[in-house]
Amino acid sequence: MLITGFDAQGKQVFDEWSACRADSWQNTYTWFSTDSTDLVEAFPGFMRRWQNKNWRKVVQESIHWYVESKKQAGGVNGSIVLQQAALERLAWVLLVEDKRSRASKWVSQTPRR
Repeated sequence: MLITGFDAQGKQVFDEWSACRADSWQNTYTWFSTDSTDLVEAFPGFMRRWQNKNWRKVVQESIHWYVESKKQAGGVNGSIVLQQAALERLAWVLLVEDKRSRASKWVSQTPRR
């Protein structure tokens, strides 16, 4: 896959040349309206995370889990588990690793067995 992204001025801001796994197209329900600008508005935040080496793997895995959940290979319950895992991982990295919230203090004070 040869992916290239451009900003509003037409300047190339992203490219990735790599082989990736691809499945045949499937129509699934999404969390956004196909005629909205939600993805356009979310993209700058996505790119900030993507360009951060600490976030890239988390973002990749979360997207993978979301895509797999939409296939419902594990049924509805499996889809819920995959989406929940993705959201919890994103929340953990944001709140504990990035923002050093109280949860990180709780974890560091919890005795290990």
